[in-house]
Amino acid sequence: MKHRLSKNNAVKKKSQNRKHKTTAPLFEYEGVSYKVNVTGAGVYREIMRRIIEQLQTGLAIHGRLMVVRFDLHSYSFQADNAEIRAFRRRIMV
Repeated sequence: MKHRLSKNNAVKKKSQNRKHKTTAPLFEYEGVSYKVNVTGAGVYREIMRRIIEQLQTGLAIHGRLMVVRFDLHSYSFQADNAEIRAFRRRIMV
């Protein structure tokens, strides 16, 4: 594991990503297999578990659900969130 010096010259361990990825085309959760699109980088298992848990909770309360996932990325660094906030206000009424 790599180490680096901090401002006060104490040795700090390099942090590691605690998320675990999978590139398997099927994601299994509580005995059910879900087909997932793992093209490219794969999917994070913990995030998939939480998505499925939220869907199960919603279905337990409501008869039908509609889920929309919308990923939005900026091409450059923004000091504030004004650009994305303005975009959201235009599309989410």
